[in-house]
Formats: sequence, structure tokens, C-alpha cells
Amino acid sequence: PGKWKMNQNLIIPEGFLVLCGPGTDIDLGNGAKIISLSPMHFVGSTIDPIIIHSTDSTGQGLILSGPKSPSYFRDVNFENLADPEEGGWMHKGAVLIYDSNAEFLN
Repeated sequence: PGKWKMNQNLIIPEGFLVLCGPGTDIDLGNGAKIISLSPMHFVGSTIDPIIIHSTDSTGQGLILSGPKSPSYFRDVNFENLADPEEGGWMHKGAVLIYDSNAEFLN
């Protein structure tokens, strides 16, 4: 938990389980994005959701690519994020799930 400011990409390789709990505030700036090749379990609460946002409107959100185990996102707010761009391609939407399963609640 806590407030985290990221101004460069966070790349998570295969072989991990990425956990995030209530009270986490991630501010993506300077065009930064989170790219994970590992499953993610982001579980906030109704009273204390996880917030992923961009105060400078340049943060490019989340890309989840290829983990075989499913990911879970509960009570996560995605706010004020730009469309992700990488290596000449651009995708509409600040959350991209590719070749993986993910469940979203609230």
C-alpha cells in the first residue's frame, strides 16, 4: 500500500506472481506503463480500492501478455490513462490483456 509514482516503464518478466492490495495508488507519468509477463492479483476493497492513474495524462496503463495462470482485478480503478504505444504499434484502451485470462470485479 501507499502512493507510488512511476516515470518509466515497469517490466515484470515471467515466473512471478504480482500482488497488489488495498490502499495502493500508482501514478504513471512521462508515458510510463506496466508490462507484465506474469499473472497479477490486484485485490482492493470497495472502501479502499487500488487506483492506477496518470496525473499528467501520459501514463499508458497496463499490458498483461502471455501468463498461463489467470489474473484477478477486484476493486481497481483505472483513471486518466493514455492508449499504450510500443515499438510502432498502438492499442485503444488503457488495459490490454493478450494471450491470457483475466477476471475483473467492480
